[in-house]
Amino acid sequence: MEAAAAAGRLLGERLKAGHDRVAVTQAMQAKMMAKFSASV
Repeated sequence: MEAAAAAGRLLGERLKAGHDRVAVTQAMQAKMMAKFSASV
């Protein structure tokens, strides 16, 4: 869960920085799904 919290903070920072929101969101969702499936 620590990794998920860190990913959420990074996602928020990237959105504020004005990156491509859709691409960033999809990338973060993919990473988080991979971490969740690995931790289960």
